[in-house]
Amino acid sequence: MMLASQRPAAPGSHPRIACPDPGDQRVTHQSATASATACSNMQLTKHEAHARRRRALLSTNQDTHQARNAGARRQTKARDIAHACKAMLHSLVAALGVHLPNTDHIPEPLAGKIRAGQIAAILRLTPVMMIANLLNVGTVDWLFWQSDHQVFLIAWSALTITLAVTGLRSWWRNRPLLQNDGLPRRSRSSKSIRRMIINSAVLALLWSMVPITLFAQAEPGARMFIAVLTSGMMSAGALALSTVPLAALTYTFMLALASAFALISAAEPVLVYIGVILLIYTWILAKTTTWKADMFISRLIDQAQLVKQNELIGLLLRDFEESASDWLWEIDEQGRLQHVSMRLAAMLGQPAAALQNRRFREVFCPHAGHAGTGNLQLVEDLIAKRAPFRDQVVAVTIGGIDGWWSLCGKPVFDETGAYRGYRGVGSDVTQSRRAQERIAQMARFDGLTGLPNRAHFRELLSARIAGEAATSPPALICIDLDQFKSVNDSMGHTVGDRLLVCIAGRLTDTVGDTAIVARLAGDEFAVLPSGPLREEDVVELARKVIAIISLPYQLHGKQVQIGASAGIALTGDGACSPEQLMNNADLALYTAKNEGHGQFRVFGPAIDAEVRKRRTMTEDLQAALKADEFSLHYQPVISACDNSLRGFEALLRWTHPVKGAISPADFIPVAEESGLMDEIGAWVIRTACAEAASWPRAVTLAVNLSPTQFHNAQLLNIILGALGTSGLSPRRLELEITETALLTHSTATVNTLNHLRSIGVRIALDDFGTGYASLSYLRGFPFDRIKIDQSFVRDAIERPDCAAIVKATIGLAASLGMASTAEGVETGAQFDWLRDQGCTDVQGYLFSRPRPAEDLPKMFEQGEKLFADVARKVA
Repeated sequence: MMLASQRPAAPGSHPRIACPDPGDQRVTHQSATASATACSNMQLTKHEAHARRRRALLSTNQDTHQARNAGARRQTKARDIAHACKAMLHSLVAALGVHLPNTDHIPEPLAGKIRAGQIAAILRLTPVMMIANLLNVGTVDWLFWQSDHQVFLIAWSALTITLAVTGLRSWWRNRPLLQNDGLPRRSRSSKSIRRMIINSAVLALLWSMVPITLFAQAEPGARMFIAVLTSGMMSAGALALSTVPLAALTYTFMLALASAFALISAAEPVLVYIGVILLIYTWILAKTTTWKADMFISRLIDQAQLVKQNELIGLLLRDFEESASDWLWEIDEQGRLQHVSMRLAAMLGQPAAALQNRRFREVFCPHAGHAGTGNLQLVEDLIAKRAPFRDQVVAVTIGGIDGWWSLCGKPVFDETGAYRGYRGVGSDVTQSRRAQERIAQMARFDGLTGLPNRAHFRELLSARIAGEAATSPPALICIDLDQFKSVNDSMGHTVGDRLLVCIAGRLTDTVGDTAIVARLAGDEFAVLPSGPLREEDVVELARKVIAIISLPYQLHGKQVQIGASAGIALTGDGACSPEQLMNNADLALYTAKNEGHGQFRVFGPAIDAEVRKRRTMTEDLQAALKADEFSLHYQPVISACDNSLRGFEALLRWTHPVKGAISPADFIPVAEESGLMDEIGAWVIRTACAEAASWPRAVTLAVNLSPTQFHNAQLLNIILGALGTSGLSPRRLELEITETALLTHSTATVNTLNHLRSIGVRIALDDFGTGYASLSYLRGFPFDRIKIDQSFVRDAIERPDCAAIVKATIGLAASLGMASTAEGVETGAQFDWLRDQGCTDVQGYLFSRPRPAEDLPKMFEQGEKLFADVARKVA
């Protein structure tokens, strides 16, 4: 019931309550409570609905995730099955001797395009293949409709026609992609290849049912039709599907096996034979198919590489036009410049518009102001012949500056084959041309003296021999400087270089402008005289050259004087080639230097015989090392104070099985020259240490070191190895080194001597005064003994100068705390005189000749008595 003061509320608006009484307030409170309860219930309902929707969404997501996982598992399983089938097919095919193309090395982007190309090649033949299938289906149905296989024919025809129509539809959909016969732009996945294999297998299965079902009950004519049909289907299908070899092989093998089964099941000998022949034919067809597939894939790979190269060429051309230092040129069929580039205009120093339609020769000819025109005429001839050319260098002068341009070009023809001009590239090769000229100069001439070097001199000698052999056989003089090394070492390389330049100038002035002077090596020169010369003329020229070189030089305020030796070779001596002539001159020079400074020799039979003798001796020395023909003899070293045995010097001996005993003076120089002395010297050290180990402990061993041994990097290891193997005490070993060996010493050799001395090995300076005597050796090397050469000892009593040298050497050794040994003592008077001068030790024939190792025990038994008796007899 409504109060009188209240008015009905307007629809859609809230009622307004005015002045309620307490009873009305209770009613209002109850209504508010009910409203709150209703609101609370509504909120709960909303929360429950939201929760239900969330649970439903989660359930849906879970179902979707599970479905995706299930799909992924199915796909993985399908892939595994496909890979297994593929592996099985590969194994089966490989077992038959058919090898499929290997595409595993092809990267995936390219592999996808290759797969697309394989499928596209099949799709292009699909219309013909499917129409042939439809015609064959109709023919089979027409021939066998009257048989008892109508149900089979209906079902088989329906399936085959459906598959053929599906193939035609696929071809129709992909027609736009089949226009390009090259590498497709789109890729295909491996699934498409698998689908192609499956489709081929299904089609082969359908056609395999024909011989299996119809052949056995067919008439002879129908059998022949089935045989021809299956053979044709096999051949055509294999060729059409050959781009996908697995599809082709699957199709071929299934048809072949079905046909062979039908033939063999007939149990007729002829048909069985035909079945076997069919299998062999199938194998040949499979080999052909895989070969064709391999060729197809290789062609696609080549096309891909060609596309990549074309893209790269295009990129390079764009980069070339934008930033290269070269320039493009183009002429029309009349030889006029077209499309003149800004770079070409800049190179010619003219505006591009002014060069447009200018003739090719007009552009280059006015600038060909130096060195002729280079290959400009050749370029014009090639253009006239429409022949391509490259790297043709033309000489140009632009702005008064000489230069060289390299031109490349090829003719341009339009689509009708008409000649339209030339296009090419030009480049400025001035810097490279000048660099090539400098390199050629350096390769042919000596950089210091400007004379021809050995290589260029050989070319000149060859030309001279070829040109003058008939009229005046040329002669050759090889010259080697004497004492140049000592000047170079003592005065410095600057003085040495200046000296070589002066010598080159003197040689050139002496022999004349028509002769050829060359520098062959560091201090070796060659002269090739010109004109008809007799041997006497060449000899006189050699004397003149030696005399001119030997005159003093004023270098940096100092007077320098050296000498020269020469070797002469004539073509009449049997030398007919540059190598022989230079070799003969070198041999003559070697002989001259061995005979002293300032000498010359002409190559002749005597020198040739000596060379042959050394060559034979070298071969004999090599054989002697292998045959153990060497032995050691020992000469005693006696104390001059008490006549006691101090030790022995090991001396090398060689007994040739045919020639007998050969003097060390003959074979040791040959061993040094041939490089065999290191091996022989190592044998001497090992053998001497091994034999000396059994001597009395007070007896020492002296071993000579040759110059090559002294500089051998393995010398220290050889000596330490010999001492360790033999057990000989290092304090009992003494190494004798000549002054010649010290000429080219190094820090390493000094370190070797110091190391040997540190372990007790003694070092002796042998043949003192006979070589390049220098007191600096005694200061710079750790010597324990000086050995006086026998040439001074032998004449010491008769010649005062020799006596003075021996006295000075003995006194020098005593002053430096070194022992002294006199070699070659043969008389008692010499022995007494040496003892009176204070010489510590002597050796020579007076006491004993060198003895073999087996004679030494007797000397040890007699001991001091033997040598004391000798001393008393001569006293």
